[in-house]
Amino acid sequence: LFDYAGVFTPERASALTAELTELESSTGWKVRVVTGYEGAINDLYRTTRADRKTVIMTADEFKGNVLEFYYDTSSLKEVIPKNVFQEMRGRYGNKYYVDEEGLETAVVDATEALRGCLARGGCAFVPGLSPQQREFSLVAVITGGFLFGAATAAGKSAAEPSPWTGVFIAIWVPWVFAFGFYPLYVRQPEDLTPLIQNAALFAA
Repeated sequence: LFDYAGVFTPERASALTAELTELESSTGWKVRVVTGYEGAINDLYRTTRADRKTVIMTADEFKGNVLEFYYDTSSLKEVIPKNVFQEMRGRYGNKYYVDEEGLETAVVDATEALRGCLARGGCAFVPGLSPQQREFSLVAVITGGFLFGAATAAGKSAAEPSPWTGVFIAIWVPWVFAFGFYPLYVRQPEDLTPLIQNAALFAA
């Protein structure tokens, strides 16, 4: 941890350093968190003693997006694709998130997401759900459940369902699965509670 901007409290800096040291000893991957750095990128690589298994995350509160990631693309592309870093920046580095949570929390949250990816051997998505993703999944299942119920109720009887039921199945079921269930599973497979909640809402 290179906290040039004085973002971290001593306690949080110590905890973060310990977590990153443990990650390095268990996986070989090195994460270097740098705040308030104003020098050249090449100097940054030398300062942090970066190698092919190093990811440098910089935080600058005066930029539009406070986070930047620097790493050896050839070493990391099979472990963490570029879109994951883009999503981390979009989720934790945007001004709204930093203003709401504070720069220290934003940097810690981004570091935890990166550490989680490297600890599990890589990831195709940022671990965990953002509040916006959770809300969108709820909208998807509630809307899908309502439309499916309306299409089913339009039938004359159980033996003669509405033709709209087939339309719903062809169009809305893939949409509900793609946005209401799939993101929850791939982003936090260890916690099935949101999946169960969404299934209950769809059935209701």
